Formats: sequence, structure tokens, C-alpha cells
Amino acid sequence: MIAKRNVVKIFRKIQLLLATQVRSKENSEELMSELNKKYDIKEKLGYGAFGVVFSAVRKDDDEHVAIKVTKKKSVYSWKKDNLKKIPSEIDTMLKCKKIPGVVQLEEWYFLSDYYIIIMSKPTQCMDLGEMIEKYDKLNENLARFLFQQIVITVKYCMKNDVVHKDIKMENIVIDMETGKTILIDFGAATSRNIKTKEIQGTVGYVPPEWFLYEMYLDEPATVWSLGILLYGMLKGTLPFSTEYEICTQRIEKMAQMQDLTSEAQHLIENCLEFDFSSRFSFEEILKSNWMKESTLSWNQLISNS
Repeated sequence: MIAKRNVVKIFRKIQLLLATQVRSKENSEELMSELNKKYDIKEKLGYGAFGVVFSAVRKDDDEHVAIKVTKKKSVYSWKKDNLKKIPSEIDTMLKCKKIPGVVQLEEWYFLSDYYIIIMSKPTQCMDLGEMIEKYDKLNENLARFLFQQIVITVKYCMKNDVVHKDIKMENIVIDMETGKTILIDFGAATSRNIKTKEIQGTVGYVPPEWFLYEMYLDEPATVWSLGILLYGMLKGTLPFSTEYEICTQRIEKMAQMQDLTSEAQHLIENCLEFDFSSRFSFEEILKSNWMKESTLSWNQLISNS
């Protein structure tokens, strides 16, 4: 794991030619010099177990981008691309390159111990978690406007043989100028029908069948995560935080939705159906009564929030 003190070191060094804890000099000086010429590194956006993300501005056109630095030893799967091995994160992002609502991979580089990916980033944006923090919770019209986009994006990712496996508030970024949602962080993503040996994603979003049977079924598991996401958008908090709660407290949490419309309750209940074989599909979500209701424009929605 990259500790907080190392994040500070990385930030300082990345500003000085992205020289982040690189033990070997293998092609690193030329590469880092090139990156420093192309990008003006700004603040740290976030960090996790294996990587850190910075905001930056491309110098030749003033476009905002995100730069993610990830440890190579953290990569659990490598793919072949033109006879070269690339991390599965890059492979899945390339598969989703033409899908609306997916963060765009612009270029990538390899250092001796890390790989670096450059991604698109809206000028004015916040993730869904930050939005919930700002508004406490979202009204149903605003939530519908965003959730419709998210479901469509995830559906088309799966059609392109990509299962994200970490759908959560922090991985949905909203362009605050347009209201467009952007799915980010494909570090846990895999192709379809890949047997999973370790837990994928964040515990509060993982379906009960994983804890009970170590079973991860692509669409049912993703729909469960989407149900958790929608519950959080409308209630301002997630329904579950532990494995025990996920496996035992569904009925109690469903009873706490009485302040929502019956259509919203019905959709969430079917996304969080304990029996995965009875859970809604993507198509059933999109055809649900709640999703078919008309909504206002983004500017109207934000001004009414």
C-alpha cells in the first residue's frame, strides 16, 4: 500500500519530472523529461492501495487531465497488445474507448516499478460521493438524470467484454457544466465470465452471493452494486457497511425507504433482490417505471437542488 507519507514524496517528485520512487534508471530520465514538458502537474486527487492520481494541465492546449501512477507489482493480470504485455486496466480502458460515459485513456507510459496513465478530466467536476456530501442526498429527478447515464454506460461496457467490478460513489465523476457522468478507475475490471478468487470492489457494494458462495456473476453482481448506488443517492447513506449486514439486514433497510416514491422503492428492491436469479437485469432497470419518468434539464435540476 502507498502510505500517506509516500504520497507526499510522490507528489513532490512527480512535479520534478515524475521521478516517483523509481529504483532503476531504465529509460526513466527521458520519459520523465518528456512528461514534464507536456504537463503542468497540479494537486493530488486521491490515492488507494496501489496508486495515486494527480490533476494536471496539458501545456499545448490547456486541457485538464488526470495522471494515475500505479505500482506494477500490484497488477494481478496482464494482457498482450501487439506482442507487448500491458496491465489489464489499460486493456479494459482500450475496449471501452468509444463508449459514452467512460473516462478516456489518452496515453500511457512505463517506468521500472510503475506505470502511468493519462486520462481525460472535465474542468469542473466532482465525484458522486462529493455531490452527496454537498446536497446531503439527491432528489429523485436529479438522481434519475444521473443514474440513467450510469446504467447505460455499464451496460455497454459489458457488451464490450468489460466488467467494471468496482461501481461506487467515488468512481462516478460528474461534469458539473453538462451533467454528464463519467465512470472511472478500471483497476479492478476484468473481461466477462472470469472466475474471481478474491473480493472484487468495495465491501459495501458486494452482493451476498459472494460472501455466501464465493460466487460473482457479472450482471447480477453489477446490478446489486447499482442498487446500492441508487439507494445511497436517494437516502444520502449506503444501506450496508459489513458482510453481516449485507447477508442479514436487507428487509430492515428496505423498510427505511418509505420517504421515496413507490416506483423508486420497487426499482431498488429489485436491484437488491437477495436471490441473484430474480434480480433485475440492465434492461429491466431501464424499462422500470421510475426510469421512464421524464426529467428536467441539467441546469434546471441543479438550480432546484
